Amino acid sequence: MPTYDLNDVITNRIDKKVNYGKARTAFDHEKGPNNEAIVSPIPNPTHNLWIDSHLIPAVADIVNTVTVTSYQHNSAASGFGTAVGESAGVIELTRDPTVADQRSWLACSTVGTQSTRLNNWLRATYGATYLPKFAIALAGGGNGNYDITARSDYEEIYPQSTNEEYYWDYESGVFVMVGDPNGNLRDPLLTQSGGNYT
Repeated sequence: MPTYDLNDVITNRIDKKVNYGKARTAFDHEKGPNNEAIVSPIPNPTHNLWIDSHLIPAVADIVNTVTVTSYQHNSAASGFGTAVGESAGVIELTRDPTVADQRSWLACSTVGTQSTRLNNWLRATYGATYLPKFAIALAGGGNGNYDITARSDYEEIYPQSTNEEYYWDYESGVFVMVGDPNGNLRDPLLTQSGGNYT
């Protein structure tokens, strides 16, 4: 069993609460954030309420609805875009030029344009199918309704795998690699699935 000090425990609790919306019940080596079962959302002040959040389904839809924009490949969608019935597709993340070592990336509606950053992503507290997936591939795919798993350079990454650790800030649409990215990292990163409140 690893040795933990008080700072490690507090950091682990804050990570699970803030980044995953979960209550910490065990050390990470016993139960990672995705395995914590008790939902513990952060309170929202009235100026930041999602008035129609009761309309967010427990299972993520594969097309856009009135309240949720679906970011994933869907060949059966009526089109590519943000209208109801369409799919917003996958996103090619934009590198944050203010951060060294290509550690930080932004989810933007227009690739390379930081001012179009998409925020208010839905946490897994609304349902497990809202947990976003990320992959790495060579640049150039852009945003679109295409199947990135068909690309030969595609590789899904996981937040708790060695040399792949990252966290996703749901409220701001910011993806951050933990430490210095692996030298084999291709850029940019792509979201495979996820949804945000519209």
